[in-house]
Amino acid sequence: LNAWHQDQVVKRPEGATVIGSSAFCENAFLAYGDKALTIQPHPEYQSDFIDGLMRTRGKGVVPDSVMSEARHHFGESISSSEVAEQIADFFNKSRN
Repeated sequence: LNAWHQDQVVKRPEGATVIGSSAFCENAFLAYGDKALTIQPHPEYQSDFIDGLMRTRGKGVVPDSVMSEARHHFGESISSSEVAEQIADFFNKSRN
């Protein structure tokens, strides 16, 4: 998934289970039982949108090394549709 953020969950809250992570964001996708989900990346952001953010808002805010690494990954397959399915499955699950 694409991400555009500096703030993130750095300490997993009690009762949260990590269901998605990356080297940059250990607690990227958390589940709180079957009651709540939190997600740090942006499944709605495609690479062209991130490119626009990088060009218009990144310089001087995001270190050049991070921008270079991000550009290196442009064109790679992203799993937005898979994450959308996971989110939909979570919300469509029967609960007592």
